[in-house]
Formats: sequence, C-alpha cells, structure tokens
Amino acid sequence: NEASSPTMSAGNYMDQMKEYGRGDQWPNMLAILESVRGLEELTPAVYHSVITSMSKKMQWGKALSLLGDAKNLGLNQLQSYNNIISFGMREGLWEQSLAMLKEMRQCGPQPTSNTFN
Repeated sequence: NEASSPTMSAGNYMDQMKEYGRGDQWPNMLAILESVRGLEELTPAVYHSVITSMSKKMQWGKALSLLGDAKNLGLNQLQSYNNIISFGMREGLWEQSLAMLKEMRQCGPQPTSNTFN
C-alpha cells in the first residue's frame, strides 16, 4: 500500500491528499492521514489541507475532529478556523460558524481581519 510506505515523504502524502481532495475521494484522504499520523513530517499544512477539504465537502464533523487533533498537538490552525467559518457561512451554517468564532475567542487562535472576510 503506497500510503503506508515508510519511504514516502510528507510532500508525497500531501500530493496524494490534494489529489483526493479535488474530487469526492475524501475517505481516501482521511485514510492517508491516518496512515501517517505520528510521523514527524506531519505539519500544520497537512492538517490544514485535510481540514479545508473536509469543510469544502461539508464533512463538518470530520473537519472539527481533525481541528481538535491539530489543537491537541499544539499546531497553529488559524487558517483552518478561517476556512471552516468561511465555508460554513457560504453554506448558510451561521450557528456553526458563530460557534467556531466563539471557540477561537475563548481558546483558539485569535480572529484576524481574514476571519471576518
């Protein structure tokens, strides 16, 4: 299985996940993420890419779960918060978007002007 190959770099994983994220293959994207968790190369950018794709595909539960994982690892996810809020607003999910904004103000990265655009 290519996703579990120990010789693949984070860049290769990112390329694969981005390709899956362009279509409706988000379950494959999550499978790759699960297979590489624990690697030192797993960066905030990896989480951000997957969280953004989950938000775009309206997989809010998965996006929020991954955001929680990233926060628990101490990764800065300001852009992920911003994207979740933005996609939620576009889809009319006002309550969820406001809840995310409240969470940011209480315990997440502080909102910026980009959060409100």
